[in-house]
Amino acid sequence: MRSFMAAFSSGVIRAVGMKRVYNHEKTCSLYMSYCARMSAKPYKIPSGVRMHAQTDYYRFCDTDIIYLQAKDRKPKQYILYLHGGAYMEQPVVFQWNFIKKVIHETNAAVIAPIYNKTPRHTYEQAYTMLYALYRELLKHTAPENIIFLGDSAGGGLALAFAQDLLKADLPQPQQLILLSPWLDISMSNDDMDALDKVDPNLGKKGLITVAKAWAGNTDLHDPKLSPLFGSNVGLAKTALFVGTREMLLPDCRIYREKALADGVDFTYVEQEGGNHCYPFYPTPEAKKAKKQIVNLINTGRI
Repeated sequence: MRSFMAAFSSGVIRAVGMKRVYNHEKTCSLYMSYCARMSAKPYKIPSGVRMHAQTDYYRFCDTDIIYLQAKDRKPKQYILYLHGGAYMEQPVVFQWNFIKKVIHETNAAVIAPIYNKTPRHTYEQAYTMLYALYRELLKHTAPENIIFLGDSAGGGLALAFAQDLLKADLPQPQQLILLSPWLDISMSNDDMDALDKVDPNLGKKGLITVAKAWAGNTDLHDPKLSPLFGSNVGLAKTALFVGTREMLLPDCRIYREKALADGVDFTYVEQEGGNHCYPFYPTPEAKKAKKQIVNLINTGRI
């Protein structure tokens, strides 16, 4: 049974109105145009977030990169964080507050690329940047000191990129931590339809509209876009967190079986009553998940 705060958060999320945006192709297209105008501006962490950390901004491969680390310790690990937002939105306060906790409760620094987004760009620009950034990171530290962390669209991109590394003869990171990853941007799983009614945030029609723009001329089922269809043989240790009240749940369940069949060291956490990216919200369920994620980073296990 979900907590009162989880139920309350669900109501707040629905009241914000993003469900209405994602429920229709037209409204989502209009919102995508708005996001394009926002993404054209240099990005800064929202002023309401006090990171209390060393925060450096720089440009790399035509991308804004944010580097964060605790001021009182030298990092032993490096987290490549890929934020969610349906490949069109910039990261928001909830995500940065989560990252702040990670920085201050682990010995890891965070590298957060504000990757180029649709509709001004397609996935190809993001991959060009990620390969260049990962190669640069490998010049400074060993792959066993690197963690990929991503939520929603960023979780799908983190997994897809890790799968693509298997074909590029580049080493895997130490581990992947995926929060409600978007694993099949074609949204072709009919089991999503029932959850579409209870998910307070996401909507199938709008997400398909965004997916087509992000894919450009590439088939939506290509593993670079939809890692549900990629090979996981040789993939890094992976942990996946998902809630039961989000429409991405059916694909996460399918991926669990595929990852285990491919021999991945796989940890799966399914939170009863959890909303999309439930670890971000002020709920008891999120508090537990954050502790588990910190443990994963510090020890490799929940």
